[in-house]
Amino acid sequence: MQSYSPSEIYQFAVKIEENGKIAYEYFEKKFSDPKLKKIFNFLASEEVKHKETFEKILTKIEDYSSGYYDDQYFLYIRAFADNVIFTKEKFEKEIDKITDALSALDFAMKKELDTINYYYALKAFVKEDKQNLIDDIIKQERNHFLTLSKIKENYE
Repeated sequence: MQSYSPSEIYQFAVKIEENGKIAYEYFEKKFSDPKLKKIFNFLASEEVKHKETFEKILTKIEDYSSGYYDDQYFLYIRAFADNVIFTKEKFEKEIDKITDALSALDFAMKKELDTINYYYALKAFVKEDKQNLIDDIIKQERNHFLTLSKIKENYE
């Protein structure tokens, strides 16, 4: 039986937010449309805030950990994260392929949905009285998705 650490789950979340920041900063520089630049700049700053939240949780992991450590669920979370979190090199290759605003918006929307799903799964590892923190981040991620969706309507 493999040993798992609850901190690993939050480290995945930190990496998701780091990748999001990289993508949004890349898209901000890549496109000249002021509306796109503004939204991608905003989303990059949001990713920084979320990363800081998860780093804070990592420093106080015992305050947040639910004590739920089912091996099968850890395997699920790890597999999920492996499919959502790319290595830096693979991630950069993925975003380099994006050449138009519509593709960038589609990519960003998919990543927001992946992130939402990951954070819902992460809640099983968080004490019930601390889940509001994760719920707040999920709500923000949903709002990001909706904002991107509205902007995308202008490009179709």
